[in-house]
Amino acid sequence: MSSEEMVMTVDGEILTLREVRNLLGNRSSSDDTVARVNSVAKPRGRRPRKRVLSPGARERIAAAQSRRRAAQKRAAKAGAVGPGWWV
Repeated sequence: MSSEEMVMTVDGEILTLREVRNLLGNRSSSDDTVARVNSVAKPRGRRPRKRVLSPGARERIAAAQSRRRAAQKRAAKAGAVGPGWWV
């Protein structure tokens, strides 16, 4: 089979598939292209605001995290199975 015959066969299959799609969807290929382009369009609207933490909240979060890490370190030294046993 030569390359020209293969291209003609593929083109025939594409034509058949487009006809079937039009029958099933009852749309033309140009409508399909427009619908596909519109569905990919960027969403409009405002971006969500960035969350801002107060300095006090940052300190509390840092303190809590350091307490968690210290507890994990103590548990690892003792060989106990605790909240971080999978690590």
